[in-house]
Amino acid sequence: MGWDKVQKESSGQVLSPFLFQVGGHNSVLKYNENTLCKPLSVREHQFYQTLPEDLMCFVPQYKGIAYVSREEGKDGVVHLKAYTDMRRSLSSDNSPNSSGEAAEEDDHARAYHPTNRGSLRRNNHRLPKNNSRRTLLKEAETSYVEDVSEFHHGQNHQRGGGGGESNLFSQKLHRQQIAKMHNRSEQCSYEKFILLENVVFKFVTPSILDLKMGVQTYLGDEPEEKRLSHIRKAETSTSAKLGVRICGMKVYRADSRSYMFWDKYYGRKLTEEGFRNAIMQFLFNGYQIQVDVIPVILDKLRDLKTALENQNTYRFYSSSLLIMYNAQSDATSSLADEVDVRMIDFEKTTHGQMGLCIHEGPDQGFIYGLNNLIDTFRDMYQS
Repeated sequence: MGWDKVQKESSGQVLSPFLFQVGGHNSVLKYNENTLCKPLSVREHQFYQTLPEDLMCFVPQYKGIAYVSREEGKDGVVHLKAYTDMRRSLSSDNSPNSSGEAAEEDDHARAYHPTNRGSLRRNNHRLPKNNSRRTLLKEAETSYVEDVSEFHHGQNHQRGGGGGESNLFSQKLHRQQIAKMHNRSEQCSYEKFILLENVVFKFVTPSILDLKMGVQTYLGDEPEEKRLSHIRKAETSTSAKLGVRICGMKVYRADSRSYMFWDKYYGRKLTEEGFRNAIMQFLFNGYQIQVDVIPVILDKLRDLKTALENQNTYRFYSSSLLIMYNAQSDATSSLADEVDVRMIDFEKTTHGQMGLCIHEGPDQGFIYGLNNLIDTFRDMYQS
């Protein structure tokens, strides 16, 4: 269904900034509670349409396409509004044959929707050797503090749809997206966005780590200046030596009932030792290291490694890995349900079916970063 027909038959959905976006350069927007949308990349869309079955559990669920326009409301405020085919449901699986044009989804469909704040896990917490609580709190001074009331994942999550002003990063990207669409409005009155699962929706109070994976973060068809910029960022960060660097991190702190946020510039400056300390910060709740989630994280990382080793010709250049855990546990959930690992951002992904340079074997650069990440979590657990 085309733009004209969709706009005529759909009332549209106002998009709001996604408060838990911690990395990336494109705005990720909230379509509804368990669905997000982002500007469509042809290559990323093709990846989802040809997604290997054994990677399905490691990527967000693909839900289709939305037409997004820049519109001024009665209050004079400019919004981004998404239009979809209201007669069709959002894709219910990751099938390559899933509909490319989606409809509004029931906010409660299949997703866990908590009604209370949960409680802190008290078992199997400790401070690692040679690191005091005071040291970790001191290192946290490099972060931004955000009001937890704006981020709580319950019935009142993102109250009013606007998202508040606490997440300055997502607000900034939202404003930039509106400006970009304004500049391109003379060429086209709408732009296509891809609809994806909100992978943090199931968590009461998620802590999120966004990692840029691999040694090479460029595809090869970029302008020379852009390619050299990617090389410099890799060589001057942990990407070159570890095959992974931090793009962003948002961590819930129980002692202050607030979120701490670290951005990509923090991640680029880290040494190998600094990277390990940052992983410790990701697991630190203001009182103790939440050691209990590490074995689950390790299991999921190892399962992902196995799946990637079976992918011939795939290269996930500049893709990210999200590691998430529920900082406040739900009594009805198992620990395995309170941890998740997902690959995201496939704008520079390539494989044999895409008709470009065909690589042989699995993506060793991504796997190299994954091995170092596994070693970091394992050593932390054993120390």
